[in-house]
Amino acid sequence: KAGKGRMKPFCINPKCENFLPEDKRGYYKKSEDASGEKAETSKKKTAAKKHEEKKKTIEVMMADATELYNSGKVEEAQAMYDKISELNNTVVEG
Repeated sequence: KAGKGRMKPFCINPKCENFLPEDKRGYYKKSEDASGEKAETSKKKTAAKKHEEKKKTIEVMMADATELYNSGKVEEAQAMYDKISELNNTVVEG
């Protein structure tokens, strides 16, 4: 009769006479990619980490630009503010 192969007894102990390797046990093993949930969650975590890194970079650059401005290096500070603005636009869009 069809479908009886799944009902055969098997053992996970390699020393047992009814031992059956995991790949031949007759049921579908879900991988992380097949479920979709775990893969999607890891993508969200990665994106969140990148977002936080960019925010920290912006904060450091702002401190440096302010320091340059206060020391009288206005052109260099303005160039850094422009870079910060570009980076901030990518953070807001992402």
